[in-house]
Amino acid sequence: MTKRNVKLGKAFIIVIGGLVAGAVVGSAVENWLQVEIVPFLSLRSPAAVISEFILFSQFLVSLLELGMTKALD
Repeated sequence: MTKRNVKLGKAFIIVIGGLVAGAVVGSAVENWLQVEIVPFLSLRSPAAVISEFILFSQFLVSLLELGMTKALD
C-alpha cells in the first residue's frame, strides 16, 4: 500500500463488511444443512462452517480490493 492511496476508514469498512457477510452466509449454510446431522465438506462443527465462510469472504474481499486498486492505476 505504499503507492496506493487507500484510506484507513474505507479499508476498515470493507473488511468489517466482509466479516459480517461471511458470518451471515456461514450461519445460513449451517442452519440450512444442520452440520451436526449432515457434515458439510467433512466439517462437523457449526463454528467450523461459519469460520470457513468468514475466511473465504476475506479472501474475496482482498481480491476485490486488489481489483479496485489495479483499476485506479
